[in-house]
Amino acid sequence: MQFNLNITKGKKGIMELGFETGATATLEKAYDRLTELVHDLGPADLGKATPCAELDVRGVLSHTLAAAQMFTDAKEGHPVGDRLGDLLGQADPASTLDRVRRANTAAWAASGAMQGETVLPFGTFPSAAAYLINLGEIAVHGWDIAVGTGRQATIDEELATAVLGFYERAPMERLRGRGAFGPAVEVPPGSSAQDRLLGLLGRQPR
Repeated sequence: MQFNLNITKGKKGIMELGFETGATATLEKAYDRLTELVHDLGPADLGKATPCAELDVRGVLSHTLAAAQMFTDAKEGHPVGDRLGDLLGQADPASTLDRVRRANTAAWAASGAMQGETVLPFGTFPSAAAYLINLGEIAVHGWDIAVGTGRQATIDEELATAVLGFYERAPMERLRGRGAFGPAVEVPPGSSAQDRLLGLLGRQPR
């Protein structure tokens, strides 16, 4: 499946945020929030429900880490399977996140990482678009974990704007048909980028 999406024009997009140079400041920002949440998790938090259907906090975190590792492997030229594994196992969630974060941000910071295409199990993307999908995984699932554990659930507005710009151009109905997202949730006119992103990805803003 080939995705040819123009993500450099219109609303604030990847080039306007300086990602074309391989800078990963926005990804680090998303990880900062996720790291804060995960380092604060207690054993009782892992089984709590989240906005992701059928996934508790542990399930969301496991999915997020595996997805990040998938992007890292793709950027480093390693084989990428079509199923996400469980990176947590019996390991400490915080230390596992720290390890995955270092590898993921390093992969995107490498020279030329934003150039060309990135081949993923679900399609071939312009690398800048693949970066935005990776960024969205960390930011939005961090929000899911925050909601599930009763923490402050916010996504940085610059981050949300960048990811929203990608998904507004993506074939969302096709993605919904593949089970990637639930039905869109309508949000009021003038809503923040965070709330519009959450609604587009099938979540009820809080």
